[in-house]
Amino acid sequence: MSRQENKGIPFRLVDITTEEFATFKENYQPDNSEYMIELGVEFKVNKSNHLLGLFTRFTFNQDHNPVLLLESGCHFQIQPDFWEELEDDKGLIIPSGFATHLLILAVGTARGIIHAKKPGWLENLVLTTIDVSQVFGEEEIQIGLSEGE
Repeated sequence: MSRQENKGIPFRLVDITTEEFATFKENYQPDNSEYMIELGVEFKVNKSNHLLGLFTRFTFNQDHNPVLLLESGCHFQIQPDFWEELEDDKGLIIPSGFATHLLILAVGTARGIIHAKKPGWLENLVLTTIDVSQVFGEEEIQIGLSEGE
């Protein structure tokens, strides 16, 4: 099977983690409803458990100062026999369409975490919809193996 095929990859979401959550009330400007949202994305691989983690980091800034920061992870288990098809000597190679699908799930998860954890003084802060279709430009993404796999 070619990895470039747009074929379904058998996976399931097995865990959600909040790696970091912080608010910075000293930077909050109540009269300013505008936020600049920064997004960071990182993959991590756990070969022994066939896990692929997708971690998002959102920073909400007002005037270049952070008001809220969230780093969360969605941990996906890939079916072992299919894992072998994705693996090479450097790690995993996944189609960008699959990576985008996982990112859509991770962004929605982060949105829920922010909604549940944000303090009352940030009641109007919402992680709006984000077009993630262009985050992964390549056809395939090489993801290296994590330390201590």
